[in-house]
Amino acid sequence: MADAPAAFGFQQLKKLDQMNATRIKNSNYLIENLMKFSDFIDLPKVKGDEYTHTYYSFPLVLKEGSGISRKHFVQYLEANGVETRAIMCGSLSDQPSLFNAPGRNHGNLHNSRYLRDNAFFIGCHPCLKIEELDHVVETIGQYFNDRKG
Repeated sequence: MADAPAAFGFQQLKKLDQMNATRIKNSNYLIENLMKFSDFIDLPKVKGDEYTHTYYSFPLVLKEGSGISRKHFVQYLEANGVETRAIMCGSLSDQPSLFNAPGRNHGNLHNSRYLRDNAFFIGCHPCLKIEELDHVVETIGQYFNDRKG
């Protein structure tokens, strides 16, 4: 690494603990306020007090049988000012360059393929304010409430 990028990185590391604390606070707010839509989505979970999730990103996973199209949901969010990012996962054997390559799959890879097709990220950046988090919650709520009734 060159000196200039290293210097920038060194300065950023000084902010890391505060940025992580804010991401955790933002994510906990999203979890608390999106829990009411658990018929449609799975939210991030932390397994026990001995673990810390710093939420570099905030994944949403559409539940099987929810009848929700990720493409439609993401388009709705984007059209209403909520940025999303695809989760880049799946199985390597599904990649076009490796489709016919020799290798081994263990099982049908249902979970990795399900996440590839039914999960995405929304923001939990430390610069987000409560008004912006409320906009995310309200937009998601409007989408799901339109489907309930």
